Amino acid sequence: MRLEIPAQHARLVGIPFTSEDQSIESVLGSQLAASTDQESADIVIKWNAGGQEYSAAYRMESGENLWSDTTGGDGASSMTLQPGEAFWIQNNQLAAQPVYLVGDVALSETNISELVPGFNLIAFPYSSSVAFEDTGLMKALRSQSDGDVITDPTGQLTESNALSLTQGLWYRRKGETSFIWTEVRPYANPYPSEGTPEIATVSVVDEGTALELTIETSGTDGESLDIFYRDAVPGIPFTAGRGWQIAQQDISSRGSTQITWKDTGSDSRLPVDQIFGRYYLVGRADVDADGNGIPDAREMFVGGASSDSFSASSSPSIVTGSTTEITQPSTISAFGDDASVSNSSESADFEMSLRANVIYVDAKRGADFLSGRSAIAVGPDGPKKTISAGLLAAEAVARTSGDQGVLFIRSGSYKEDCDLAGKNVRVRIQGDVVLSGRATTRAVIDERDSGSNDSE
Repeated sequence: MRLEIPAQHARLVGIPFTSEDQSIESVLGSQLAASTDQESADIVIKWNAGGQEYSAAYRMESGENLWSDTTGGDGASSMTLQPGEAFWIQNNQLAAQPVYLVGDVALSETNISELVPGFNLIAFPYSSSVAFEDTGLMKALRSQSDGDVITDPTGQLTESNALSLTQGLWYRRKGETSFIWTEVRPYANPYPSEGTPEIATVSVVDEGTALELTIETSGTDGESLDIFYRDAVPGIPFTAGRGWQIAQQDISSRGSTQITWKDTGSDSRLPVDQIFGRYYLVGRADVDADGNGIPDAREMFVGGASSDSFSASSSPSIVTGSTTEITQPSTISAFGDDASVSNSSESADFEMSLRANVIYVDAKRGADFLSGRSAIAVGPDGPKKTISAGLLAAEAVARTSGDQGVLFIRSGSYKEDCDLAGKNVRVRIQGDVVLSGRATTRAVIDERDSGSNDSE
């Protein structure tokens, strides 16, 4: 995540990921402004619930340590930043500063925290936005009568709010004994527990405009990799299975046990400093256990095929990365109960999306903020609503791949035309499609879906 810390301001932050080293030196590194002067050094302030007092770590300008518990910098800070905890980042500078938080998606089945009598600073411990009313914390609060209070810095938190990634909260325990908070992972875990490829590190490069992934591989002859991604949308929960997009495919490991890949964005993928959040996943592109011509990892994570066909040798690893906040609708449930297609239709759409650069448009169930890469709404992926938005997306994927883009228009009335002149895009339609009040013809649409009930 990329957080903006306003000038001379403190921001309450939570850690939604895990890492092998949760020390402040590892989590924040050399970010923020260093100084030997307490008044100008940036500070991380953490609440010690046991002692009901604050502790601080200072960003130091000299010495071997990046962070120290004292302004003198005599020793490394002992502070750790764990999932489920919240803390303040104090920017003492005259300009706003970005802070990047990067780590592994939290995959433990449950997370257990002790909330002691008095005040506690907490955060949702998993790598997803979630409706506050659906959390284990809120359900437990409803069942107890101690009068505990939970709020955010605005003082306006309600049950209907969505808890965003990195959002910190105050919890006041009024009972005389500790309250044990148990939270259950809100998404599936279809990932192998060990093996390669694995994302070892993610580094912020190019002055915060790109991320570089270091990927550990097996180094075997013929090994190739697919890098998948999905962008986080504010208020929409993370889904671990289908719905990923391909950032780059068929990358040879060249017999090496470690390779690097940089995400600088593309025509169809925004740079990491222009989005709310991004998840990454790496899988084997040379493993096809069922022999259908589609790599198992691609088949599972782009299209949601059964995990039985996903060879453990694909061993994906998932990491979350950078970003700035954007404003998007908080839910996609408004597309209606009919926002699903038959298994046969969905399977055909999926195979088409794997073998071609397909963008879906659906006047009834679509939304232009969705990616267009899926026929149904799954997290940030789903059909576009307008043909104009679909054409832009189809042109972008065509430029990225060098292959012709495909615009798949579903039945509906569209108050616009479909101008293909000068575009490396062909169109398929399904059902009754009306453009600007007139039925489609071959002069406007060059191909109809063979599975529809229309005739050419």
